[in-house]
Amino acid sequence: MYDPVRPKERNNTTGSPNMIRLAKRWLQVCRDTHSCQPNDDKPPLLPTRVVDVGLKDDDPPRVHNAEPGQRHHYITLSYCWGDQRKIKFLKSLKENIVQHTRSLPATLHATLRDALNCTRALGFRYIWIDALCIIQDDTADVGREISQMGHIYRNSSLTIGAGNGSDVTSGLFVERDSFLFRPCFLTMRLNGQKHRAYIHRFPHQYLIPLETRLWVVQEQILSQRTLVFLSDHVEWRCRETHIPENIPSGFLSRRRGSNISDLQAVIGQSTRGEMRFPYDQWYTAVSALSARNATFLTDQLPAMAGVASLLHENFGLTDPAKYVAGLWKDDIIAGLIWLRRRAQPSQRTSGDGYIAPTWSWAANPVGPVSFPTAERWGHKPKWDLRQLEQMIVIQTINLEPENVADNPFGKVNPGGYIKITGKLREAITRPVTKEYRFESELRALYTGGNGSIAGVFDKANGTEDPQIVGLVSFDSLEEREALPKIECLPLLKFPSGYSSEESPCTMICLALKKLGEQYQRVGLIGLFRMHRIVEIRDGLDGEDVWDYTPDDIYWDDETWDGTPDRTISIF
Repeated sequence: MYDPVRPKERNNTTGSPNMIRLAKRWLQVCRDTHSCQPNDDKPPLLPTRVVDVGLKDDDPPRVHNAEPGQRHHYITLSYCWGDQRKIKFLKSLKENIVQHTRSLPATLHATLRDALNCTRALGFRYIWIDALCIIQDDTADVGREISQMGHIYRNSSLTIGAGNGSDVTSGLFVERDSFLFRPCFLTMRLNGQKHRAYIHRFPHQYLIPLETRLWVVQEQILSQRTLVFLSDHVEWRCRETHIPENIPSGFLSRRRGSNISDLQAVIGQSTRGEMRFPYDQWYTAVSALSARNATFLTDQLPAMAGVASLLHENFGLTDPAKYVAGLWKDDIIAGLIWLRRRAQPSQRTSGDGYIAPTWSWAANPVGPVSFPTAERWGHKPKWDLRQLEQMIVIQTINLEPENVADNPFGKVNPGGYIKITGKLREAITRPVTKEYRFESELRALYTGGNGSIAGVFDKANGTEDPQIVGLVSFDSLEEREALPKIECLPLLKFPSGYSSEESPCTMICLALKKLGEQYQRVGLIGLFRMHRIVEIRDGLDGEDVWDYTPDDIYWDDETWDGTPDRTISIF
């Protein structure tokens, strides 16, 4: 139970002295009674650079270069930069970093200025702000510091969340009617005992802009404690509690619907349970973060490097080379089985540069991805990997991080490929028209209605009306509209004893398109039992009549046994 600070003056601004006192009390109670780290026992190592706000109000803030081994408590800032084409705000660059170590100019935008004032008011001397503590036009420095973001945010005593707006001009503090956010409660009697029930306004904005940005979500996941300044009130969030200022008792942070809290729980789990640790944790994080917006399309891998590094460290994955463009070599089959939940038109341009090979979910960031073989939030996977038969042999994965020494979890160099030995069959793709309807379970596997699904038809039967053998979920709408000829590469086979009620599929395949002597991924295919298709015709009473097609498998084991193995490269 958290007792509110009884106001001696009205909290007409979220940055009032009274509000700061309440925030300091939240922090102290968390340090004293929670398992959130770090606590006061031993200060952490300072990041390479921090902003020193000084000890007195008139001390000019400056960028401080930490001495080797220097330890001190510090806090971090999580905020939205905004559209850099429209907003030019102060950043540390090669040309001004020396001056910044002497003093920062007074022309800071509101969010950065308020963050420095809040740091001093909370009793801290140092704060880490990415725009000021990373030399933004120094590629090597950016790579080094991004690789350390997992440690920077995890070792921070507190993260200040700028939830009041979508860019650096918004500031932290806002004026409001404080009476709307004073704790209001009723005393109730239940089973002969008195209980206190709090009455509060429901937030008008559940998902704040801060939580829609890819970089920011990683920061929130990695932070142990966050003090969020919203558009009309302040909230405390840590690994154990979530406390809006008008609900002093707070409530548990493990709330479903809050991806931040859920992901913090998943990333921080120390027991294996039934999940395939740590890989299901990673797929859970990717699914959530891929739904967020990135400043640049090339941010996909760098913006998740902190989470990747943390999982790599926590679960003893000693060789960073086992991390390849957002996937893990030791779990590469499951990693290749991803779907776009809501495929969208590609936003890539020729100037965006290389992101990742096509077999990685990061290659073409056009919507959130899901991993059907991964357990998420305790729910069983759509397809249980442990019961399926592997159909391919991975020969080699050739991929080089852009900055091997300083950030093996960041950007990758062009030319990466995976060499696979397996069976290939040609197919054509066509729209799934009205004469076919698929049972809800099959549609659910492909998150039906995402607009990127087409039918896979056998090309080899030589008829004008080729037989449909499966469904393909294309990775982008452009591929869906082009309806290309594809090659089907089976990855996993459902055993004969696998119940058709558990899955209508017989095989999971990659959809590939040949370019020269290599292939690129364009989607994921499910081949299925033919009795899972129904034909629809008009009945006498105007109702649809569903007729099941014959109960067999068109591309059966005999078909695949007669298909020779080939070794191909997918880039």
